[in-house]
Amino acid sequence: MTGHGFRPLAKSTIMEKLNYREEVPDRQLAHAPDTKYGEAYDRSTFLTDRIKMMQDWADYIDELYASALVQYRSANAPVQSA
Repeated sequence: MTGHGFRPLAKSTIMEKLNYREEVPDRQLAHAPDTKYGEAYDRSTFLTDRIKMMQDWADYIDELYASALVQYRSANAPVQSA
């Protein structure tokens, strides 16, 4: 995994798992609108949505970590003899 590889992983996960529309993670990743007209006329920042998205992303990562930790502890629990 590279830093650059993290960007598409994060964007795809945010759109697919957290149900954000494409423009919000794009602005967070500092992507400009695709068309010349978009660049000229679309200066939206989606700041409120981005703040919520980043908290949702942090919560999602925390949930993944907690789930992985539970699975690890279950798999590595000491076997008790009878």
